[in-house]
Amino acid sequence: MGWGVLVFGVMYGLGYDRGTGNPAVGDTLPWAVPAALPLLIGTFVANAVTGWRRYLRWTCAALLIAQAVFLFLFTWLKLLALPPFLGVCLLLWPKVNSPQLHWRQWLLNATLPLVCLGSLVWWQYFHFPLPSDAAMTAHFNAHRAEFEQLVKGYRDFRRYLPTAEDDREEKKINDLEDKLKREKKLAPEAQRTIDEARRQGLKKFGPSYRRRPDVTALMANIGAYDVAGAGRGGDWYPDHYSAKTIQTVKRYMDHWIPIEEQLTGSDRFDFIRREIPSLFEGTPPVRDNMAEVTQLTEVVLIQMGTLKQPYWVTRWRYSTFLFKGYYHFPQPPRVENGHVLVHDFLKSGEVELVPGLRVFDSLDSYPPDWQAGECVLKRIDEHWFIALCRSY
Repeated sequence: MGWGVLVFGVMYGLGYDRGTGNPAVGDTLPWAVPAALPLLIGTFVANAVTGWRRYLRWTCAALLIAQAVFLFLFTWLKLLALPPFLGVCLLLWPKVNSPQLHWRQWLLNATLPLVCLGSLVWWQYFHFPLPSDAAMTAHFNAHRAEFEQLVKGYRDFRRYLPTAEDDREEKKINDLEDKLKREKKLAPEAQRTIDEARRQGLKKFGPSYRRRPDVTALMANIGAYDVAGAGRGGDWYPDHYSAKTIQTVKRYMDHWIPIEEQLTGSDRFDFIRREIPSLFEGTPPVRDNMAEVTQLTEVVLIQMGTLKQPYWVTRWRYSTFLFKGYYHFPQPPRVENGHVLVHDFLKSGEVELVPGLRVFDSLDSYPPDWQAGECVLKRIDEHWFIALCRSY
């Protein structure tokens, strides 16, 4: 049990490919039990040579072999593979020290665990568990109108913006709560009154976009779990690769602009509205709020699944979540040499086109050199891509 805690707790806490951090007890214990089970069970069946206990002994040996191989190949502390290897030797010793069985029985005893072990390795390292590109494309084409509606609704969604009066009311509630706490007079009735005042204030904001009833119904119809900014892929503006747009974005984002010359919040908004008016055409009014501008320019990710559960899978090969979804670019990106081309604003004042997200002809297998947190793409049309993502 101590060995199980050490191996799986430390490896899970540190991460197989990171080597930093500290495992928590709550993270360690769920891994310790399955890690230690082959050794614990093996102590009761180590001398069994007949009946079902013999096959249980071989199963424990196969599991310990798998653990030893995994720890030796994929962890930085190779000595951790020694305990399961010794456990295999002890479990197989009765076989070595007993009268020879018929060769067919011996072959059966050896083959079954090897087949199970090979199947496990194939499933965890070589089998690709996510939907095929053909299935993703067919699903998208069958529901294209709903996907387009979902993304347009996301970009057009405008939440309530707090006013100065809202800020004063919130401060008043917080000050009252702090005062009652200091004076030790925060009775349950007073706490309920304060909580109710907060709830009434939050009602002004309304539900987020994905929690609106019409949006949840739309997502349930197409099998989507979430719609949100991708967080990667950059911002995209009309006529994105033109010299005028590049210079406008450089000034708007204050890339290598002296501090005294940088735009303030309201000036920044007026500048982008004046220089790229086409960005705001066909959308509800955008207020003096940079988050609403970002809604129009960011890449949108649609994750598949149910409303309560994303369709994520895990494999030992990466020890992270893997999923497929859809990327929507507001402007058609240029793809060259397997990469989306993006702007790189240099300190010298020049702007270069550099490789961004990787684009493949097929996402039906694991991409080479797939990094944690990376999404790779396959193009469907000018704006839409299939995205294959690996979490951090």
